[in-house]
Amino acid sequence: MRNGKYVLVGLVVSAALALAGCSSSSSSSPSTTKAPATTTTMQGSTTTAAMPGSTAQNLAVTDAVRQELINAVSAACTGTTPADFSGFKAGLTYYAVYGSTGTYWAAGQAVPSAAGLSGNAPAGVCLQDAGSYWIFTKGPGASTWTASQAGYSGPGSACPNSPPPLAVTNAWGWPAGSCRPASNP
Repeated sequence: MRNGKYVLVGLVVSAALALAGCSSSSSSSPSTTKAPATTTTMQGSTTTAAMPGSTAQNLAVTDAVRQELINAVSAACTGTTPADFSGFKAGLTYYAVYGSTGTYWAAGQAVPSAAGLSGNAPAGVCLQDAGSYWIFTKGPGASTWTASQAGYSGPGSACPNSPPPLAVTNAWGWPAGSCRPASNP
């Protein structure tokens, strides 16, 4: 019977520790969530990945951010200027910060301006096929974005390059490991 008492005490201690691990403290940011389970939410909120402490927060895409992203596309497309692009396709532009690293991530489908499409303009050529959708990163303290083409693939398909972190794709509502939203035409 003595061994039974130790087992029972061990179970009680284990249960107490498990319950203590379930308690939560409030965060300084009401939109930050930290949990071991993956949670997918709408734009403007925070999502966690499968790893505790890995969070991403959706951010509003301001006109200033859009211009920075257009500048990055222009820098990546040989022979273009920012004026060759009119912006991004509505509903397909995403922006988030990855809490674990402080890296900003963005994604969008750039749209050429009328000037960018005239003749055999480099913008129109750059944005066809593999250049139709872009993934952007900007590390902590960086002043410019790095743009990479997501490749020509269907909605929700895997990235040819490094995909955004799982917490970021979850925050955006994308399939895990994808370089595009599931609803991208």
